[in-house]
Amino acid sequence: MDTVPAAPSVALVNDRSPHVRSHQRIPELLAALAGREGLALDACWIGTAGVAAGELGRFDGIWLLPGSPYESMTGAMAAAVTARVAAGLDPAGAGSGRARPATAATAAPRP
Repeated sequence: MDTVPAAPSVALVNDRSPHVRSHQRIPELLAALAGREGLALDACWIGTAGVAAGELGRFDGIWLLPGSPYESMTGAMAAAVTARVAAGLDPAGAGSGRARPATAATAAPRP
């Protein structure tokens, strides 16, 4: 019997609001990825005030969503730094001469 691999997990970090258009579109985007691309994601919304040290390490990826001002800028920055470190990038975003959006940073695959 073949085992179906678990869907990659992604932390959606932001202070979810029905008034932010991009937040309204996330469920549609996730459905489109699953339907059209065959990429099912196990997505979990985490408010910026709820970002705890080490908590994000359990996810395969971190997506810092738009919609500032964030309730906790410290939590938002912690999410960006965690994603960059996991991806092997400079946590400060320096050194390449090019800007890399925090929303594009992903964590390294789990062992």
